[in-house]
Amino acid sequence: ARDETSTGPQPSSTGYLDRQQPATRGSLRVDVATAVDIHLQDTTVQKIRLVAEGPLSLKKPVHVILMERSFLGQLGVFLVPGVIDSDCQGPIYALLYTLTPPVFISAGTRIAQFIP
Repeated sequence: ARDETSTGPQPSSTGYLDRQQPATRGSLRVDVATAVDIHLQDTTVQKIRLVAEGPLSLKKPVHVILMERSFLGQLGVFLVPGVIDSDCQGPIYALLYTLTPPVFISAGTRIAQFIP
């Protein structure tokens, strides 16, 4: 069952993307880091909380695709891509799995990007 994403904490005066800048001048969009340490002990898909929260923007309707950074591939970790809609409220999660456990990733590691 899908978790409800349209309820949560009251939004701040700006959305998450309104407060972020691309990681480098050539970046397509904003890098997203993990909010927690990740311990992939088996091959099952795990729901991992990211530092990003909705709403993405209060300036205009925005939706993005969550895509993995190449760093994850080097670890043998896969991110299930997903669309984050403009009505998303509260914490944003990534779905991760590996075929070669165990894998550990520290909290704060940039594992994904929001692609417009």
